[in-house]
Amino acid sequence: MNLLALLVMLLPGLVLILIFFWLKNKQLILARVFLISGISLVAFITLLWILDLSDSLAHSHFNSISSIVSGSLAVPSDENQQQYLLMGLSNAAEGIAQYASAYPEKDSFCLSQLRSIVDFVTDDANYPSATNKRLWKNNYFYLIHLNSILASYEKTLGRDSISPLHQNVNNYLADGIVMSRYKNIQTLKGDNSYWPADNSILISSLYETDQLSHTNKAVRASKDWSNFVASEVSYDGSSLPCSAFTEKNKCKEMPHGTHLATMVSGLSHCAPALSKKIWKEFKNKYKNGKLGIFASFEQYHPKEITPAYASNLLHPLDSVSPAIAALKAAANYGDRLTYFQLTNQLWLNDVFAKRPSGRTLKGYQWKDFLELSMRFNAETVF
Repeated sequence: MNLLALLVMLLPGLVLILIFFWLKNKQLILARVFLISGISLVAFITLLWILDLSDSLAHSHFNSISSIVSGSLAVPSDENQQQYLLMGLSNAAEGIAQYASAYPEKDSFCLSQLRSIVDFVTDDANYPSATNKRLWKNNYFYLIHLNSILASYEKTLGRDSISPLHQNVNNYLADGIVMSRYKNIQTLKGDNSYWPADNSILISSLYETDQLSHTNKAVRASKDWSNFVASEVSYDGSSLPCSAFTEKNKCKEMPHGTHLATMVSGLSHCAPALSKKIWKEFKNKYKNGKLGIFASFEQYHPKEITPAYASNLLHPLDSVSPAIAALKAAANYGDRLTYFQLTNQLWLNDVFAKRPSGRTLKGYQWKDFLELSMRFNAETVF
């Protein structure tokens, strides 16, 4: 957190201390109450700030992710869990690459972790579409996250070129989104919906690959996507894209917090203007706690009275904590105040959350791994 954000957070405590000086000659006992409260608040915020600066949470989460990646990874039988695992590995890979950049002394270990992830997601026994191009048209969700994982791995390797598999996957995705009538690709099997959040991850993976291969495939894709989404599928004249649309229904699912946050993250580098517009309105309508120590985000739009699919989740992002998705968005956008508030809130949740004891990888809920990876990804941005 930068100095300005810290001063904003310290302001309530400093005000209480100033009240002490104003009251001390009039009502000493009451003044002391204000002084103790002010000092306690300043000390508490300072401790949280030191916790943030120390990267202790990032180190802890890196160790947790490493133990999972080094364990016996296996593709779960449940389709939802499969999606959580793949998204989790994608976020973990991106976070590990950023972690390696921040801590060069751990570069070798990070590379071994990334190699394990790459080996897992390119193994035909786990993902038959890895090298079988005939299956690609029905596995865009997999290809998007594979492209992101390969970009993270090769970024950490420091290569001047990308692998043939990475090149082929990247070209396939770039051509697919540019040639799409709606500048979005249908990403989920058997679903006629277009999910803009998935496509923003696609564009982000193109951008990261461009940095490695010295190409500019993300430029047209992000421009076309941004223009279409802003003009055709934004909700009710706002800057907020709907979470899903079809050919006949341009707002099949209203803007949901985790989807909006994912778009902000994905577009932060390749389409910063749209990312900024979405982030500002997203914060205005969904954020709870503007200037406090803690903050949270809602998942549903204020006008969405009843959740569209409370008992039947249509997309893996809909089961993710909006606070964690927003943490990643705040990190990529560069909103240090919101990032600090959400970090504090999530830390508080960790302290008081009831967790099952002795949980092992067997039976592990991969949604938890996805949230852990998204959180670690955010913590390694700054």
